[in-house]
Amino acid sequence: PVAVTASSKEAQVILPPPSATNPVPTLPAALRLDNQEQLLNLLQMEQGRQLLIFETDELRTLLLRQVVSDPNTRVYKGKKNWDAQNVFAGLPRSIVGTQIMPDKHDKHQKWQEEMAVDVITYFLHASSLSKTLLLQDKIQSRSTTTTLHRVVYLPQPTAILQKMWSNTTLQNVLIHKLQLDLFPIEQNVLSLEYPSALKETDVDRIPSTCITTIARSLAKIQDVVGTIPRVQSLGPLGEEVVKKMMNMRFEEYLSSSNNKEEEAVEIAAMMIFDRKVDLVTPMVTPLTYEGLLDDTIGINVGHVQIDVNILNPDNDEQPDKEIVSLAVTGSDTLYAEVRDQH
Repeated sequence: PVAVTASSKEAQVILPPPSATNPVPTLPAALRLDNQEQLLNLLQMEQGRQLLIFETDELRTLLLRQVVSDPNTRVYKGKKNWDAQNVFAGLPRSIVGTQIMPDKHDKHQKWQEEMAVDVITYFLHASSLSKTLLLQDKIQSRSTTTTLHRVVYLPQPTAILQKMWSNTTLQNVLIHKLQLDLFPIEQNVLSLEYPSALKETDVDRIPSTCITTIARSLAKIQDVVGTIPRVQSLGPLGEEVVKKMMNMRFEEYLSSSNNKEEEAVEIAAMMIFDRKVDLVTPMVTPLTYEGLLDDTIGINVGHVQIDVNILNPDNDEQPDKEIVSLAVTGSDTLYAEVRDQH
């Protein structure tokens, strides 16, 4: 193992040597540290008791189980290797709870009763127009309180969303962006977790935000591993991403006062595919253990929500059903062995 500096705080992180499952050890480590630092700084920006409300359960799992803590190195107490559904490790003490926003199309879902807090922080995707309208109505109903409402968009609010908020007269509302861009779900799997990308580019016909987000994430990769000498793309959107990325890199080069000769890079080439080039692959039925697990139970950013009695069956008595969150990653040696088997 070698020690590398992977954050602005110059924290020494011991990394393993490159392997088939972790070919560029510096990359996931640097991205994870940067994401964690951005999120924790945002959570600690305001003083007082704070409630976190997320657009979806998937977004809550992503930020609190993949960003705040590392499921690949997490150490659990006792013999278990899972958490209760609503229990999250590593949060600042000022966080008093988490909730999920209701779906306005589901009449059975309603806003949960909110506790007395000083700050409510909402996390939404950048394409969440309907949830933004729902949130504005909710904040309007609480306009008599002194609670500070912080609305955080991932990766950043679009021009339409900014216009929506500027046209309101709501008080005690702050708008933030959280440009995490890339999430190291596995040591060799980096994901944007951008569920609305295809809808934005091909249904809404507003590809600019998606192109900028992807280009920025690829530029961030090169900030860690060095400039990738060979970049190729397939499809019109792939070409637009490459153009945007090259412009970003060129502007960064011009603005830098220290333009040293590039060192040896860890990635020799990068291929960018437009999803429309191959729409068949996502429709194929998987027959691997991991694929069937995702089809039957559902893998959500490296975690499954499952009844604890399935993990820890008790033949003597049948306790009440308890849903827990279990990490399914390559750090589990048994899972790593069988995940790709048919």
